[in-house]
Amino acid sequence: FTCAALSPQSMFATAFCLRITPGTRAQPAHINWAGAGHPPAYLRTHAPQPGTTDPVRLLDSTAPMLGVLDADLFTCDEGTLPVSPGDAIVALTDGAIEATDHAGNQLGIEGVRAAIAAADPGAPLPDTIAAAVEAHQRGPSNDDTLIVEIALAQNATG
Repeated sequence: FTCAALSPQSMFATAFCLRITPGTRAQPAHINWAGAGHPPAYLRTHAPQPGTTDPVRLLDSTAPMLGVLDADLFTCDEGTLPVSPGDAIVALTDGAIEATDHAGNQLGIEGVRAAIAAADPGAPLPDTIAAAVEAHQRGPSNDDTLIVEIALAQNATG
């Protein structure tokens, strides 16, 4: 339907979907995600993956943009990662990564990643990213910027 409705008008859309499955005694908590041409989301963990000190993982798109391929050609994979209390997931629109400085350089995916990695524990990540965008950007933005954070509670009462 999306392809039939958008493609004839040369319009396309991106999407990002996330499911959080709480942990049980039998299985640890985890997330599943799928993205269709959307900028990556970010998972900031309190326990980096073994062999790395980087607390930020990219949740890359798993399919092309919506409206580009007919339904019989479109497939969308799903990613899965474990999560722990205190972890946070951040999704954002391309207005954040495409913020451009005076030399024409975009903040980019890695610039956002660096801002998340450098954020103080417990600091609201949307505020941190918005500050990085504002510091990098020359003048007003030409694109919308939406930043959403989902933080997993530290404990059952939090």
